[in-house]
Amino acid sequence: MAEDIVPGLLEKVQSDYRKLRENDEELARISERTAAGSADGKDLDAYAVREGELLAEALRRNVSGDILPNGKMYFNIANRVLPPVLKENYGNVADMSQRIITGMNNRAGIHIKAQRPELNEDRVKGLVNLAATAEQYDDRQKELEGDVVNFSQSVATDSVRKNADFQYKAGLSPKIVRTAVAGCCKWCTDLAGTYDYAMVKASGNEVWQRHRGCGCVVEYDPGNGSRQNVHTKQQYDWKEENAEKINNRLERTTEIAMRQTGGKVTGGHRYPIEEYDTTKDILAKKMYEVYSRVDDSETISKNTGFSVEDIRTIRSHIFFKKHDLDDGYKRFYPDYDMAVAWKRLQEGNYLPRDITLLNHELLESKLEKEYNLTAGEAHELTQKTYNWVKQLIEETGGKGEDGGILQTNIT
Repeated sequence: MAEDIVPGLLEKVQSDYRKLRENDEELARISERTAAGSADGKDLDAYAVREGELLAEALRRNVSGDILPNGKMYFNIANRVLPPVLKENYGNVADMSQRIITGMNNRAGIHIKAQRPELNEDRVKGLVNLAATAEQYDDRQKELEGDVVNFSQSVATDSVRKNADFQYKAGLSPKIVRTAVAGCCKWCTDLAGTYDYAMVKASGNEVWQRHRGCGCVVEYDPGNGSRQNVHTKQQYDWKEENAEKINNRLERTTEIAMRQTGGKVTGGHRYPIEEYDTTKDILAKKMYEVYSRVDDSETISKNTGFSVEDIRTIRSHIFFKKHDLDDGYKRFYPDYDMAVAWKRLQEGNYLPRDITLLNHELLESKLEKEYNLTAGEAHELTQKTYNWVKQLIEETGGKGEDGGILQTNIT
């Protein structure tokens, strides 16, 4: 019976990883800055990268084709060695993320404990499969080590995203900053910039994505702790209205939309208003309710030249169908920028980026259906041909559609 090499191999990798961490000057420097309350987003990214490099070094020292059976890391080996050390790496980076972001929040006057990102099990499985599918481990060793660093860095990015989302839902105005490193590729250079979180919160947005070997820094700026002016005198305060008045307003808005488009009522559904919703969120939800009730396919087809069948496919994809999203199987969350674009398409005064949106959603719906893809997978592939988000960001200076465009529609 062949000897089980996994227990000894795992122990060596874990032991070396921990020793390397204990003696690493870069980790010590960042830990000191964190303890002093001065660490920032770049420190967090540097910490995550260094953690990944040290784990990659521990793997390099202890795993090679020479000690693996037939020079191959079979699945039963990869699946017992890699997940434990990757989870340890995740824990180290997630802990530091909480400490650094809590310090950043405190400096901004936001006394909120940082949120902890969840472990991305799919990434762990992907690394296991990467190692296990190589005919010879040594042929894929460098690729695996690079992806280990990428995995570690992604924990920091997930932390940035989770905390930005938490603060956004609490009514704050976090910004996402993506910085490209010197000599990076054109894709990364094009994505570099500062964005309002509301503009990039979608799960498939490229701002959150990394290619293999990507050194871009993704961080967030919590701002100064001031809340968004969600309900001003110029904006309608939906939360203070009772349900009957809200429904009456929706009925009137639906009637107006029917007169404008010649559409028919087709059912529709409600989007409950949450305490953390901004004015744009509320307006988007109300308009999505209208759009889901009024079949405007023929009007938009006439305005744009798309076939009625294609518009109905797009309309169903955006407003009706449920999709495999990061947080479950559900409809797309109402998006203010898309709601504005749909209004222009109805009225016939659309912009070129609105046509890009139609092409994007049509292709995305076909890819998702024909290849059984998740919404994120279909979105990522579609972006390569019809990058509506990038066009929107470039044409609005990263601010998105003006907040007052839909105000007159909710009367």
